[in-house]
Amino acid sequence: MTDWGHVSALPGGAELAAVAARVDGDPAAIRAVAERWKTAAGDIARAAGEIGDGVTWMDADWNGDSADAFGAYIRRLGKAGGDLQVMLAGGVEPLSEAAAALEKAGTEIDELGAHLLDYAAEVRRMNPDAPRDQQDQIIRQEAAAAAGLARGHADTANAKLAQAGAAIKRLAGANPRTFRAVPEPDRQPFVPQPGHTVQWIPVSREESRATELSGGAAGPGAGPVGGHGGGAGDGRPGSPGLAMPPVYATGRAKAIIDAAESKLGRPYVWGADGPNAFDCSGLVHWSLNQARYGIGDNTAAGYQSSFARLAPEDVKPGDIVFFGNPAYHCGIVVETDGNGHPTKMIAAPHSGDVVKVQNIADVGKNVSYGRPPAPGA
Repeated sequence: MTDWGHVSALPGGAELAAVAARVDGDPAAIRAVAERWKTAAGDIARAAGEIGDGVTWMDADWNGDSADAFGAYIRRLGKAGGDLQVMLAGGVEPLSEAAAALEKAGTEIDELGAHLLDYAAEVRRMNPDAPRDQQDQIIRQEAAAAAGLARGHADTANAKLAQAGAAIKRLAGANPRTFRAVPEPDRQPFVPQPGHTVQWIPVSREESRATELSGGAAGPGAGPVGGHGGGAGDGRPGSPGLAMPPVYATGRAKAIIDAAESKLGRPYVWGADGPNAFDCSGLVHWSLNQARYGIGDNTAAGYQSSFARLAPEDVKPGDIVFFGNPAYHCGIVVETDGNGHPTKMIAAPHSGDVVKVQNIADVGKNVSYGRPPAPGA
């Protein structure tokens, strides 16, 4: 570690020492903050996934206005958690880069100080007979050059710190939903109150059995989740050996798919509906509204019940595929094989995953399809 008191005492050394004093941040402390944010973001994502699974099961087990209101309320918490998770996760890289820049600047400037001390000693040793003021002038010139280099290192570090601050502020502004904005639960319509009757209607055994027989009881996260699929075949017996060319979207349907494609790679966060993170129904909601459909936020099951049902042969890219009945998952159809078989979709699969293209057949077998009402309908 350089003795900055000795550097400051050298001819011209005070300027270099002053620059060094400006770079007094603690890279280790900044990295510790980044690590805490990274851990917190992961904890939020895991907790949100567990809560989301619980709400999905609740939707499957209970009907009634109070049950619906409870699900909607919990999803508001999920959206707030999603915004917080995105902000924390997004701040990790800027903080880490700022810490690295600060550490590098400190090291470089410390080396400049050590060099100047060695240089001054060498000047005096090699020129013992030179006048003192001449020696000082040589040292002063080297000190000025070192101070210039040090200012560059300090400016780079300060710029990275400013960028990190701006990035965090930008993330906070882009993810404005907070837990503070969620009203207290004790006055919500799903809570029993004097003079207020709640409506929690358990799903009958017959309804539940029918869902199980149809495959809808697979529940949250059911079925293997595929990655980017290559083939377009549906895998069903008797399929034609030669498939028709794939069918792609045009018009408003293309706008839906373009919106979804623009979010490929964004993280899954339960309850989130963009623009930086999504759950399955949140991606559908956001993409449709980018295409000016003006639909309200809902669950996969809610969209399934409100969209026009389609036979598989009538499905086109831009329509919505649902898994389970009631639906526990949904995605946006992006390709059919021309034989009336939807083959690929874009979806936000589950906690720990990202928005991606998937083969529909890889995700689940109990599928249905729907189309949102036309804008203005």
